[in-house]
Amino acid sequence: MTAKTPCEPDELRTLFLFEALSDEQLAVLCANGHIQNYEPGPICVEGELATCFYVLIEGELTMSKLSGGQDIETVRTSQRGVYCGAWRAFTGNTQLQSYDASVRATKPSRFFVMDAPVFAQFMKDQFPMAVHLLDGIAVGRERARRIIDNREKLLALGRISAGLTHQLNNPAAASARAAAELRGRVAGMRQKLRMLADGTFTPDALRGLVRLQQEVVEQVAKSTTHELSGI
Repeated sequence: MTAKTPCEPDELRTLFLFEALSDEQLAVLCANGHIQNYEPGPICVEGELATCFYVLIEGELTMSKLSGGQDIETVRTSQRGVYCGAWRAFTGNTQLQSYDASVRATKPSRFFVMDAPVFAQFMKDQFPMAVHLLDGIAVGRERARRIIDNREKLLALGRISAGLTHQLNNPAAASARAAAELRGRVAGMRQKLRMLADGTFTPDALRGLVRLQQEVVEQVAKSTTHELSGI
């Protein structure tokens, strides 16, 4: 990033974003903003406090958003006049706004830059009706998003609760779980007996182990019966 340089109204007028502004409005923009050169690298980072509004004059930028911990590129453009950064500074609570995407310059680039509070005040002074309309849209979307998010969470919780209730109230499913556990334990015990039989154990020792196996099976059966009677 290089030093700030003044902007010229005639250059701003060549950008589609500003082409319909009056000479007085362009003069206000230039008096409160500046031109900044950026080398390839980050311009703003998603989630950080939104402090500046950027308009591309020349160069190229990419925009990306986080998804599953990865940066997913959503836009790559060299179109003059595209904007990014604190473009919502004039709507909602400006003190709590953060960048909603990450922006990088992919080559040496020039931007028109304004501090977010200054850009917000310019919009409110010059386009009050538009600001009211856009602010209303922003508030409405945020309210709708919260309502939808809460409803989706309740629906997901309901589906989980219904699934658990079905499992707990289904004796057949409980019996199948108990039988599967019993088969696993018995199979493990038989495997151990086969391993012992290959050694030098006496018949009496093996008979004792078989009795121990039977006792284990009976204990498991009793615990399973108690489990089923409690459903």
